[in-house]
Amino acid sequence: MSAIINASIQAALLSAFSTLLAQSLQAYNLNTTLSFNFTPAYQFALHALLSTPPNFIWQEWLEAAFPADVPVPISGRVTEGRRSGSAVVQTRISKSNTLRKFLLDQFLGAPVNNALFLAAMAGFRGLPMEGVVQYVRAEFIPLSLASYKLWPLVSIIAFLFVPVERRLLFGGFVALGWNIYLSLLMAA
Repeated sequence: MSAIINASIQAALLSAFSTLLAQSLQAYNLNTTLSFNFTPAYQFALHALLSTPPNFIWQEWLEAAFPADVPVPISGRVTEGRRSGSAVVQTRISKSNTLRKFLLDQFLGAPVNNALFLAAMAGFRGLPMEGVVQYVRAEFIPLSLASYKLWPLVSIIAFLFVPVERRLLFGGFVALGWNIYLSLLMAA
């Protein structure tokens, strides 16, 4: 199975699971009987299936354009060695490339993802286009401010320590908690 399909399926399952966990937590907090509403789980899963492939490609592009590991002279500080052909190539983490990836991800990727998430959720609720636009306008700033409390740290950890092919899975596990928050927000 290709990495992008695998990442999409994992993201969809984690997203659906997070909405069911959110419903469980809400029932527990309200001391009510748990009765699952599977509609939000389907909606979150569908959104994940649609949004994961472009995000996967985005992460691959960021890494290709701004590689984390850059070759250094043998006398430079070495963080790891990689074999290239028959010679060992010394590399180090590029702070400038990591900063570029971080800034692009947080100030271009994140706002696009937030807007598309809000638009998808409004569309799933059956709002007409003008309702979708109004909903995105009303909720974009609060969602973005909330997301900036979590995702910058996640991005830095991912860019520094997680291989590009595993970043969406790493983000998916963090998103499990984030999606519980979003599910509760969408239910309100």
